[in-house]
Amino acid sequence: MNPVWHIRTGRLLLLPVGWQDLPDLRALKADPATYGRMLGGLCGPAKVAEELAADTSYWASHGVGMWMVRPLGDGPALGITGIHDRPDGCKRRSETA
Repeated sequence: MNPVWHIRTGRLLLLPVGWQDLPDLRALKADPATYGRMLGGLCGPAKVAEELAADTSYWASHGVGMWMVRPLGDGPALGITGIHDRPDGCKRRSETA
């Protein structure tokens, strides 16, 4: 993973999503209060894995993509944010969960 893609603030660490994030992504994308309002809606485990595969490919080909947001130090994932193509035709628009 390219360290240039890491974003660190005073409280947060953003890293490109990867397979190590699959359990956190499954929980996030199955939570109606969080992901139920997102463009694609809730996702089952197979769909989450499919989207993660697409997200890792997107990073490889575009040099941008989705980041997993975590607190500095120890703690559970807080969400995701990123830059990607959307299925509704909007391009390079940031979306945050």
